[in-house]
Amino acid sequence: MGKKSKRPTNRNNQKTAALSLVSVQETFDRLFQSRDYEGALQLESQMIGIANTYASTHPSQACIVSYRLGFAHREAGGAGGTEQAIMHYAKAVELSKKGTKDSHRCTSVYGLARLYAQSGKPEKAMELHQSLCADIGKERIDPNALLMFNQLLREHNENSRSLEILEAHVDVIESSWDKTMQGPAYAMLASVLTAAKQDWTKSTLYFERLLPIAREIKDPGLESTALNGLSENFNTMGELGRANKDWTKANVYFERLLSITREMKNRKSESAVLNRLGSTYGQLGQFGIAMDYVEQELAIVSKMGDILQARAYRTLGDVLLAKGGHEKEAIEVYQKACGFLETTKDLSGLSVTNRRLSEAYRAIGSWDEAFAALQKSISIAESSSPEERVNPLAGLAYQVLGQTYLEQYCTDESQDRTPQQNDELMRNALSSSEKAVEHSSGGVPVDPGLLLDLAQEHYVLGDVECAHDKLSQYLDKIVKRGPSNCQTCDQTCAKDAFMEKCSVCKVARYCCEAHQLQSWQKGRLCHKVMCPLLQHWRKTKGTDNSESRDELFSDFFQKVLASNPK
Repeated sequence: MGKKSKRPTNRNNQKTAALSLVSVQETFDRLFQSRDYEGALQLESQMIGIANTYASTHPSQACIVSYRLGFAHREAGGAGGTEQAIMHYAKAVELSKKGTKDSHRCTSVYGLARLYAQSGKPEKAMELHQSLCADIGKERIDPNALLMFNQLLREHNENSRSLEILEAHVDVIESSWDKTMQGPAYAMLASVLTAAKQDWTKSTLYFERLLPIAREIKDPGLESTALNGLSENFNTMGELGRANKDWTKANVYFERLLSITREMKNRKSESAVLNRLGSTYGQLGQFGIAMDYVEQELAIVSKMGDILQARAYRTLGDVLLAKGGHEKEAIEVYQKACGFLETTKDLSGLSVTNRRLSEAYRAIGSWDEAFAALQKSISIAESSSPEERVNPLAGLAYQVLGQTYLEQYCTDESQDRTPQQNDELMRNALSSSEKAVEHSSGGVPVDPGLLLDLAQEHYVLGDVECAHDKLSQYLDKIVKRGPSNCQTCDQTCAKDAFMEKCSVCKVARYCCEAHQLQSWQKGRLCHKVMCPLLQHWRKTKGTDNSESRDELFSDFFQKVLASNPK
């Protein structure tokens, strides 16, 4: 009898099949690792079979295969790529629930969540995240996967959703994550708080937590993030303080910003912060501190260019002018600032500086020089925006021009003027103030001080009814403004902050006793003169049209215009 032919046994078939599976998977893995995703997807059907084979016995392996198929579709793109990627990622998520490692589960879930977020379905992405947290607990979420998902949400402007996740994990981040993960988490929290809520205070707390961690783990990138974040936050909060006329709060943040800019060794930024500190301390009347900051700024910018030197000299002029008794010094530094601005063609800065120069000339009675500087300020402002009906820069210059004519009429006794000259002077004042109103209209409330100027000008020109009307409007604005602004420096104070209050009119408030004393007798329109008007208006709420009110108003005009030439 002949020999029987050998047939492959079932065991041999299984070995051959196993070798085939291994060969296919090794080829797929090689192509995947080399980022040849299109080549890897040529083996997609075989790899799906492999995943199905592993699903019951080796779910972790099956999960990895499905995840990589989804990743390859996502990266390769093409028609239907996203849908195919979602299908494979969803399969990986299901397989990850069958006893795989937490890291595999997190990677699969956040891979699918990423696709949902990119497809404009952030709510589905959030559902996946919340389901994962419920299944395995927040403390077992892989930090890398969570941070990558949050970064993705931020890139798609889903800052509120990112903040929701991060704030829910703060306790875990602080108690369980190591510092290499805590650092990026704090950086992300700080950034999202400003983007989603504009909560600079809380954002600053996280940047402050980040800084020592970044230094401990020697991560220069994170350290730079912390320093830049603190710099931006302190600058923003300081500028908000300035915009709200809360000079004290602005100084707190600017001083913290100064410390950061010095640590970063950014001399240009340091000079800018010193300038703001000089300006805000000058507003508060703390002239010694203000001068010190501006002098530090001048030492830095002396070789940094004309525009920076112009800024420093203008602020120095402001401080000297506000201090009083240093008007000639102020004029000198304003002129230096103008010289620098002329070389840089900074029209806006040149207009503002000439306006302030005029105020210094006016303070010492140099009327011709004051008018010349104002005409230059107006000319520059109008030439920079010739077609603008509303020009705030020109409006401010016209307002100061009107005040200058008014002050000359009331206080200049150096020469005798005819009635016709006096009349012309006051008509010039009225014309300038009316132009200031025109340029400051367009939805912007008229400055109360401008209403008071108009009231005086109309009264001198014989229009008593209009004068009383403007004075009434002024009192309405002052009384209704409430107790939040200092009558001397115009600083806004918090409602619960203690403020000195005039015991007579109970309207005028002051941020400190020194400002209350300063306001009592300084200038023609000092509080000693204004107090009776404010007291009357507060008690009657502006409804008293009796002769007593007209008498009170007339008495006021006689007092503030008492020194006018006859």
